Amino acid sequence: MKENRIVAGIINISDKILFIERVKEPFKGTLIMPGGKVEPGETLDAALDREILEETGLSVKEKRQVGFYDEIVLHNRIATHRHLITLYLVSSYSGSPRESDEGKIVLVGVNELPLVRDSINPSDYRMIERVVFNKAEGYNAKVTVEEVDKRYRILEEIDLS
Repeated sequence: MKENRIVAGIINISDKILFIERVKEPFKGTLIMPGGKVEPGETLDAALDREILEETGLSVKEKRQVGFYDEIVLHNRIATHRHLITLYLVSSYSGSPRESDEGKIVLVGVNELPLVRDSINPSDYRMIERVVFNKAEGYNAKVTVEEVDKRYRILEEIDLS
């Protein structure tokens, strides 16, 4: 099983959450928050800044850590990926969003999120739900996600906070 430390950022642009429509596995075809792998020797903060710039063209000015997810991804009932995800809320940035080789930029209105829930990576949706809707910060959770017929769903979520 591949294990990676991951950073992800919630970016709100005029009451719309910024997503990337992912073009690679895992989660190909789903909307995900911008972010990615932490490189060896890189701090979490530096990794977030780099990943958001690479994937969206935005330069992060202000951010804060708001949560952590230990995510196990199953394909054909086999654990293939473990993502140790540190979530940030980006409160200030500069630049204009642009697509990258990770995928195209999709902005979804905060009030429209429940309507497009099935298009969003389920763990990302839960993280956004905790932070944007429930105003929760400092949470720690473990989640197991399964891919079935090219769609992902949460099998189990345990709050460790």
